[in-house]
Order: sequence, then structure tokens, then C-alpha cells
Amino acid sequence: MRQKLFNVFLVCLFCLTAPAVAFAQQAIKVTGKVIDSTNEGVPGVNVSVKGGSLGTITDIDGNYKIDAPNSKSVLVFSFIGYGHTCNCNINLVTDGGY
Repeated sequence: MRQKLFNVFLVCLFCLTAPAVAFAQQAIKVTGKVIDSTNEGVPGVNVSVKGGSLGTITDIDGNYKIDAPNSKSVLVFSFIGYGHTCNCNINLVTDGGY
């Protein structure tokens, strides 16, 4: 009886904590375009998540897509010959806009 009660407790505990873990680890789809000072897309820019192994490069028009692990992720952009100045334009869309 004691073992059965313990097993029920473990199942309940799992059911309560599993959704929290699932929501905490949802990836965020980030898309954008890297442009230069003349508003032209820059191909071949390295876009990566700081401190991680996720990364991508921009396409021929400067567009990129990356799945950030969570909402606190920091994206790092690097390209040979360009400085570290960043002027970022961000447009938020509703969940239905993806």
C-alpha cells in the first residue's frame, strides 16, 4: 500500500512539473535581415547564439533564420571587415503572424 501511494505521488509530481519544463525550453524562431550602411543585404554574416553551438549565416540577400533556445538568448553577428556597431530594427508580430 505504501509503495502504491508513493508511485501515485511520483506520477502526480511528474504531471505537475512536466508542463513547466516544456514551456521553459521552447525555442523562439528569430528571422531578420542584416544590411550595411547603404541598406543593401549583406550575405555571409555569421549569426550565432552567444555561449552556444547554434548558428547560421545570412543568405545572398542578407536574410537569416535561427531558433534561439529561449527568450533570454543573445544573438551575436560577426563578419570580417565590419566593426561592432549594431543598429537593430526589431518588429514584433503576434503569434498568428508567423
